[in-house]
Amino acid sequence: MNYDNSTLKELLSTIITDVYGRNPVLLNTLWDGEGERRYIAFLASQYEKILLDFNTIFKGNFKNKRVLEISSFLGVVDIALAKIGFDVYTYDLPEFQTNSTLNKLYAEYNVHPSSGYLPDVGKNGLPYADSHFDAVILSEVIEHINVNPLPLLQEINRILKKDGIIYITTPNQVSLINRIKIIL
Repeated sequence: MNYDNSTLKELLSTIITDVYGRNPVLLNTLWDGEGERRYIAFLASQYEKILLDFNTIFKGNFKNKRVLEISSFLGVVDIALAKIGFDVYTYDLPEFQTNSTLNKLYAEYNVHPSSGYLPDVGKNGLPYADSHFDAVILSEVIEHINVNPLPLLQEINRILKKDGIIYITTPNQVSLINRIKIIL
């Protein structure tokens, strides 16, 4: 099924409001429900960009496409991708992936969680078969890796299909808006 951008934006808005707004995940007691709401609102434009980009990249053909999000945190993007037809996997810290509320959400939307620590990927690998994924997402993650990222990138290359994509985003600290925020 093809989705237009406004439909995807509406879908994301509904997920943020109905799924997370009514039943916060509250990972590791990092914050209360209001803190989680602010965090999701802060990243909503990034979530939207990922959805719109994936719609463009895959030309609306999501059936039988597997995607892995590494460091999925609250899983907002994962639930949205699952709702439009992707077979979605997540990989994050065990402290997050064992959260009962998050696991209920993942089960409800058929998202497949797994866990581990990124610094250990070089020696343990990622728990997926070779050429398993059509896409791997690293959104706002790579800048947090405080070890050599090459073993992780090699593992991603191993689990990606031949024509698979790696989708990496990082914050732009020197953007005009960030410069203004620093000044203020």
